[in-house]
Amino acid sequence: MAGYPQILIEHFRESQRQIQTCIVWSIGASLSWLLLALSSGKPGEGTSPVPIPGSFVGAERDVALIIAFTVYWAVGAMATYAAQNAIRIVAELGKEPDAEGLLAALGTYPSVGNERYPGVRVIAAVLPFLLFLAGAIVLWVKTPAQGEWWPGLIAFGLIPPGTLLMLIRNRITQYKPNQPAVTPENEKLRTGRK
Repeated sequence: MAGYPQILIEHFRESQRQIQTCIVWSIGASLSWLLLALSSGKPGEGTSPVPIPGSFVGAERDVALIIAFTVYWAVGAMATYAAQNAIRIVAELGKEPDAEGLLAALGTYPSVGNERYPGVRVIAAVLPFLLFLAGAIVLWVKTPAQGEWWPGLIAFGLIPPGTLLMLIRNRITQYKPNQPAVTPENEKLRTGRK
């Protein structure tokens, strides 16, 4: 049976994979949002069905916009959750006797969260929002009379990438918690005591 640190390391790797997968999906969804916004017609006008990526069905452009926004927001929120999980794991591994070497080794795992160049982490977190923002501006220009709800939509769309940016602004393996939360369950698993 694998020991507690080995389980945490595997969970850390999975969290890193999830962050990257979610960022790619978020970029794809926000790019779809932008391309749908650039397509002809104003929101609310009947259009021919737009094929939905990953399926064989089509939807009206407005429905496709809603689907693209939902995927953008949901996978951005999942990336944030995965980053928070990776940070919790780093905090737990920081309590191990050989924590410095363990965290240095984890820092070599190739991922956006561990990227040593901060610009790559910033671009990965912000690019989906910039694509989403460009699409929102295009839609707002097409329907200025209905523009009172666009600022709220833009603010709501900023939540996942903004939170993710705050979490991965530093390399995840260099996270230093002020006071890591120690739960009785984690302490039992770490020490092997009942």
